[in-house]
Amino acid sequence: MATFNPLHPLQSTILEVLTEQQGISVADLHAKLKKDYGLKLSVQNLYKTIGKMLDAQMLIKTQGKLLLNLVWLSHLTHFVEAAKRTYLTAEEATINLPLKDDERREFYAESLIGLDPIWNHLLIKLKDFTEDRTWYVYDSHPWYVLGMRETETRLYKSLVSEGINVQMLYGNDTFLDKYGNKRVSVKGFRSAITTDSPFLKEGYALWVCGEHIVECIFPDVISRNFQFFFQTVQSVEEFEPELFSDIFKMRSKCKITIRRSAKESKALIKHWMKHF
Repeated sequence: MATFNPLHPLQSTILEVLTEQQGISVADLHAKLKKDYGLKLSVQNLYKTIGKMLDAQMLIKTQGKLLLNLVWLSHLTHFVEAAKRTYLTAEEATINLPLKDDERREFYAESLIGLDPIWNHLLIKLKDFTEDRTWYVYDSHPWYVLGMRETETRLYKSLVSEGINVQMLYGNDTFLDKYGNKRVSVKGFRSAITTDSPFLKEGYALWVCGEHIVECIFPDVISRNFQFFFQTVQSVEEFEPELFSDIFKMRSKCKITIRRSAKESKALIKHWMKHF
């Protein structure tokens, strides 16, 4: 899901680390990127990226420690506040959301990775249109946790920081389902596995956010490619994350449906109660 700068994912991750930790050595940063983010990079490549960020005055280095440059941070803060006034006002936020009961909207993209920013944009907007602080999610499998872990974690952190708790159910119990179920550790996010849900076992995602319901049924070709991994992989050593992640880029017409239904959302939420 969203990164600070999708064209430079390593820079984005470095900024994320420094946002949560003030001052870190290059050696400790390298170790953290490998351990916590699963990034495989040499110290030389890390120094090269850090050098570019120092030149751009995004970072400073003092006494062997890297920190965010406060001048750059101040400029970024002004940028964010201006953007929020433009995009996150109550008037603007009503444009794409169904606000009446039984009203619905549909959104399309040519791949899952193309659909992803629209999906997350809607979720962020929804937090201002519901008093419910617990959202309920069902995924047939933990595709995004396995294929886009860093960006998926950022989404949950963003929601939790706004007071939203997320309760996730995965609909299968293969090796990769169990592995993915343990891959996100965010306070306010809980996940569990069920094999007796009434929802589709393959290619299906459902968010219940108060009275709003967000639903996605994957195209068959995408669902089958994901299914192959979950049916065949029996160990971490057999899992090829790069090939798995490529499925998100497959070209096929993808659709999100969002609707508002107080009656339906209330009925749906009952399926989570016995698991949490």
